[in-house]
Amino acid sequence: MWEIELVVRTEKGVLQQYAIKYSIEFHGYPLGHLKKRKKIYLIATGVMVGEKIKQTINAMKKDKRFLKVESLDEAITVIVEQPKELIPVWQKDIIYLSPTIIKSNGTEILYLASWKRESLINVWKAFEKLHPTELKKIVHKKHSTISLFSRVLKLTKSQMEAIRLAKEYDYYQYPRKITIKDLAKKMNISYSTFQEHLRKAERKILHQAYPL
Repeated sequence: MWEIELVVRTEKGVLQQYAIKYSIEFHGYPLGHLKKRKKIYLIATGVMVGEKIKQTINAMKKDKRFLKVESLDEAITVIVEQPKELIPVWQKDIIYLSPTIIKSNGTEILYLASWKRESLINVWKAFEKLHPTELKKIVHKKHSTISLFSRVLKLTKSQMEAIRLAKEYDYYQYPRKITIKDLAKKMNISYSTFQEHLRKAERKILHQAYPL
């Protein structure tokens, strides 16, 4: 199977505009796409990370570029207008190895796979037509399993933020690059509270990946 990693830098995408304006991140998967009145709409689900989730959702519901916005806490499912040039990104032979991430500066990170190298090249070219896009890698490798547990994983906002910070600052590297005490400071909470959020998040992830 072929695998590609792309980094797309833009402030023009609909979701990117919200990420920048409200200083939040989106972590999610596409569920499909539809055509309506000569426009293309992406159906996507995921979670948001940040302090202004409610404001973001309220603004989305007033935005005509969204056909539907459904939310529960940090979880969200939307039908949102997208450029027709991105149709190759949502083809059936494209597999999402992990959630697509849209950062608060608008940068989008994608980890995709396909049995056809050409399909991944088409995805890269589709993004390049619209935005500055960096090809980080394209390789052929075998996958024992492809886990999509992140799609249904239920983390609280605090748990999601704790696990995000731990990953961002290489807490899980060996040797560790940062301590829980320092991570707690970055989240502006106590050591014990941060540790509780992180451990609960880790347990949920492990339980979902290894339910037995």
